[in-house]
Amino acid sequence: MKKTAFVLTAVLAAVLLIQCQQPQNTLAAPEFSQQLAKLDNEQLIDVRTPEEYAGGHIEGAVNIDFYGEAFDNAISQLDKTRPVYVYCKVGGRSAKAAASMRTKGFTQVVELQGGFDAWNNANFPVSVSNTPATPKPADGKGNEVVVDKPFPKSVYLEEVRKDRYTLVDFAAGWCGPCRILAPRIDQVQKEMNNGFTLMKVDADRDTEICDSLRITALPTLVFYKNGKQLWRHTGLLEKSSLDQMIRESMTN
Repeated sequence: MKKTAFVLTAVLAAVLLIQCQQPQNTLAAPEFSQQLAKLDNEQLIDVRTPEEYAGGHIEGAVNIDFYGEAFDNAISQLDKTRPVYVYCKVGGRSAKAAASMRTKGFTQVVELQGGFDAWNNANFPVSVSNTPATPKPADGKGNEVVVDKPFPKSVYLEEVRKDRYTLVDFAAGWCGPCRILAPRIDQVQKEMNNGFTLMKVDADRDTEICDSLRITALPTLVFYKNGKQLWRHTGLLEKSSLDQMIRESMTN
């Protein structure tokens, strides 16, 4: 009898040890928050709709709509070597998103148990900001055009018709792929010594311009030379691909 009890205790201890050694794929809101506070390289993904995201989200989260057409493309742009933290409203969509990411080779995917509702009910900080993800002031050299109020179509046309190359970035603060693409654009512009002017258009605010140019999906990039459109691209781009497209346009 004592031997049997000893064996059962040993088995139970082994099971608990294995469980402790395995990474946790789902964390309750307090533990999820603690992990975010510790890590400076996390990729925090909100897989709800843009409307849900705009109504309140975890600070720093990138919105990639699980049911959006760009989901797979946007997820493929994330770094598989870094941890990914994902959440939705109550956990259903995030579980599916996490499963999809794991099949794509992501090894550190952590889900928020109970989703954003659990986070909100625990009274953790919520952000409702819907401003563009990477707003920057003009640098004084004419290499970046950013406005703080609605952008009239007449001003837009005046800017792109200037004697220069101009890249227009149509984006929105809630758009996850836009936030992934923005630093790549900035890096290409920097490496090219500001060889082109970057114009940022807020698709939520500047609807007149978007409607007139038939911008129906984000992010969309439009590249001009002296007012003539050389190319348009919708969706994410690798930095190397963007760099090549711009350089080829400026040399042809």
